[in-house]
Amino acid sequence: MIRLIFFAVLIAVLVVAGILVVTILLSVFTAKTVMGADNMPSPIQKISYIALVILLIGLSVGWIGGV
Repeated sequence: MIRLIFFAVLIAVLVVAGILVVTILLSVFTAKTVMGADNMPSPIQKISYIALVILLIGLSVGWIGGV
């Protein structure tokens, strides 16, 4: 039974990851370039800042790279 739950969670994570990748790719290809501005779309900036914060907190607390 627990394997079924883990499999369902894995499928859910893969679906969410796929949706995020498609959303990012669509935003990259449909972004309008403004001269002199940052070329990275806002959603990607937000996602990268959130990922950076999670990575820094995870490393400092020990979630990632476990001590």
